[in-house]
Amino acid sequence: MPMRRVADLTAVMIRQPESWTHRALVPDWRWEDPAMVAQALSVDYLAFLAWAKTSDGEKGVNRPDPFPRPGIEVESASGDEFVAVTSDELEEILRRNRTE
Repeated sequence: MPMRRVADLTAVMIRQPESWTHRALVPDWRWEDPAMVAQALSVDYLAFLAWAKTSDGEKGVNRPDPFPRPGIEVESASGDEFVAVTSDELEEILRRNRTE
């Protein structure tokens, strides 16, 4: 097989979200799926709607923080900063909490 063809196939393999190579190189590969983004938006809107029905919502205070997205640092409404974590970091955090 010509090297040019091998290079083309490698480039395609790296860009395909279904490829394990792509998943290894891009830790936040799940967020490339529009369905995942839509689910995060649904969580944000549902939290907002629930908050809007409370007395805090009527006053406009204690607005819920958005669902964290990878690579985006957001300052929360309460003034605390949070950073989205990768799936591996989340698994480690969850594993740590179970053993404590």
